[in-house]
Amino acid sequence: MQQRPSSLQDQPPWKQNQARHQLRLVVVDNDKDRLLGQLAITEPGSGYVYTSKDLKREWYEHLTAEQRISPNSTAKTPTNGSNSARAMKC
Repeated sequence: MQQRPSSLQDQPPWKQNQARHQLRLVVVDNDKDRLLGQLAITEPGSGYVYTSKDLKREWYEHLTAEQRISPNSTAKTPTNGSNSARAMKC
């Protein structure tokens, strides 16, 4: 019969990390919705999002690529390997 490790130090590193750190679920849907709403504001002022003129078009395309998909939707996630649509699937 194997003996169990007597302390955390006797356990493998991955087990030590697991015991020390807990994962937390962070729901960001509301934040994403708010950001998309703020991106629609065209005049500087409250809620306006300032970005650098040095950013390429691709950066903005990635920022706005996600689409909300309802649970009852028949829409399919992209098959190009992107996780964006799956991340926003609600």
